[in-house]
Amino acid sequence: MYFIGIDIGTTNTKVCLYRDQDFSCLQKHIFSTPKIAIDKYIEFDVKTLWDNIKNKLKAIISQYKNINNICIASVGESGVLIDKKGNVLGPAITWYDTRTTEQVKYVVNKIGLKRLYEITGIPAHSNYSINKILWIFENCNLKSQQGLKWFSMASFIAYKLSGAAAIDFSLASRTMTFDLKNKTWSNEILDDLNIETSLMPDLVESGEPIGSLNPEIAKEFGTNDKITVSIGGHDHMCGAIATGLFNNSELLDSTGTTEGLLMIRNKPGMEQNFLDRSLSNGIYTLKNFYTLFASLPAGGLSFEWMKNMFFNNETDFDQIFNRIDSIDSGDMIYIPHLRGSGPPKRCTTTKGIIYGLKDTSSNLQIAKAVLEGVCFELKVLYDAMLHGIENKPDSIKVIGSAVKNPVWLQLKADVLNCRIEAYNVDEAVARGAALLAAYKCNKIKLSDIKEMNKNQTVSFEPRPELNSYYNEKFNSIFKPIYDVSINMRRK
Repeated sequence: MYFIGIDIGTTNTKVCLYRDQDFSCLQKHIFSTPKIAIDKYIEFDVKTLWDNIKNKLKAIISQYKNINNICIASVGESGVLIDKKGNVLGPAITWYDTRTTEQVKYVVNKIGLKRLYEITGIPAHSNYSINKILWIFENCNLKSQQGLKWFSMASFIAYKLSGAAAIDFSLASRTMTFDLKNKTWSNEILDDLNIETSLMPDLVESGEPIGSLNPEIAKEFGTNDKITVSIGGHDHMCGAIATGLFNNSELLDSTGTTEGLLMIRNKPGMEQNFLDRSLSNGIYTLKNFYTLFASLPAGGLSFEWMKNMFFNNETDFDQIFNRIDSIDSGDMIYIPHLRGSGPPKRCTTTKGIIYGLKDTSSNLQIAKAVLEGVCFELKVLYDAMLHGIENKPDSIKVIGSAVKNPVWLQLKADVLNCRIEAYNVDEAVARGAALLAAYKCNKIKLSDIKEMNKNQTVSFEPRPELNSYYNEKFNSIFKPIYDVSINMRRK
């Protein structure tokens, strides 16, 4: 028996086939997530995305029989509006596109910052889905909301495969219209914004089958198997499943274009002190758990930018990182705000900074400063998330692009003064989605996932002398410049 996991990421999309005995990856198809750039706006090209995913699925299903399920994970806030015939209306605005700044101001003025947090558990921000919906309503000349549906990216692909109009709880948590405590759509928010409740899809549990391949798609794929379709959920949360993040004493660091910290909890943190730190609550991909989540908009993106700017003849990131391991960046500091800042002072308009440049500065010193800067801002995020929490985690689980980069992993341990456990899991998000579906289909147990991970981790212990050095650099140089960057956006 086989399971397929799909990960629709900001940079790349992966379609992976897993064998149910050990969930080893038998086939992996990766392509760049297609986008359309129009002036300063960036949109997902959902037609090309669907065509690419469909072709990859067809290639897999034509070779393998007895496929049980296709489970889709995706970026959190982006989505599409469709009509009752399935046509896409308006753009699929990327989560980081800032065109919706006026819409979030309108939402806050209408409902109130504190009230929004009391209902949704997330701090108001232009990224969230409701602002994209309002932008489309205001700019795409829609005559009526009748028959329209809003789908997350994962929901859209699930709809194209099965015809079911659904969204899982973890992705619903990223819309800024979801009543977190009651686990339903917020009539208060939707009514205040003149949004019909029927616009929002049915709520389902993460990984739970929502239907089977519709007959037309099954025929195109050349299969008579009854392949079910599931929505895995928010990509970071699905990746956490692959590491066995099943209790609230553990922390996940999910690295990619963005970098996110995730903690699961028995109850949401919706008090004022959580709002003050811009921390987002949500529903986990496992029933009865909540999430506390925060992310850096430009984690891995900083390294891509660095490579393009200073190492455009290099083809291998590993070579760059290996060469900078012993490099001293001196007093040089990088503030990684290429797409604004993350919590605790979240802002879309703050800008990146490189401080301490000299005429003798080398590209390797700049690269080391970039690596340190990303780890320093992760420390800002880490300190904000764990503020007031008595039982700090003993270690941090890491998935994503950092896993194969020991220089980056060791620096995380040194800066955070915490053991880092790198999960060498091939395509953790896609695998997590497949594992989640298998669990919800009663094909595996959570203990089976723990067993699979026994030989998958490599640990990095903090080095006291370097932790002391980086603490000094963080407090004396990085933090003051970071604060200047945050404060300048108000000028």
